[in-house]
Amino acid sequence: FHITFWVAYSLYAGDLATDIVAEDIEKKSIDIILSYPVARSEIIVSRLIGLIVLLLLSTIPFVLGCSCGIIKAGQELNVPILIIATGMGLLLSLNFAAVTLLITVIIHRGMFSLGLTLCIFGFMFMYEGMLAKLIPILGRLSFMSLFHYYQPNDILIRQTYAMGDALVLSVTFIILTFICILVFRR
Repeated sequence: FHITFWVAYSLYAGDLATDIVAEDIEKKSIDIILSYPVARSEIIVSRLIGLIVLLLLSTIPFVLGCSCGIIKAGQELNVPILIIATGMGLLLSLNFAAVTLLITVIIHRGMFSLGLTLCIFGFMFMYEGMLAKLIPILGRLSFMSLFHYYQPNDILIRQTYAMGDALVLSVTFIILTFICILVFRR
């Protein structure tokens, strides 16, 4: 559950998110899709649902592999805690995908959008992981980083978690998705 896995997973989610719109725009197939009686919001929502299902299904081998590793190491397997930690990482990845999608519907350039999102999340990670700890006054603003709401050590080691963190990540994803729909309607 190290953050490295979720960064790689987020890049995968972001790459899939760029394909939601950018690929159709770059290949000019968006005009064909929009010639059918389908709303632009339906395009975004239906493809995001597909993205969520794909990401959910792809976490199953991860959870099974972690479970096998925990059992093999002779540790106690706490399935609910493992699922909560995975769910929080998945929410973080979905936010990465939503930011990438938002940038994509504004700029229409897939790889550039993914790179820009990586820079934004890299800054959030550095801010939460280092700057907020080194400069005390910045610690008060750490809530602005999405990484503030993903605390795998608290979940897995201390077996504590804040439902508010899951709520913040979920609401952020929904708001970003709604903004994507509004921007793409134009």
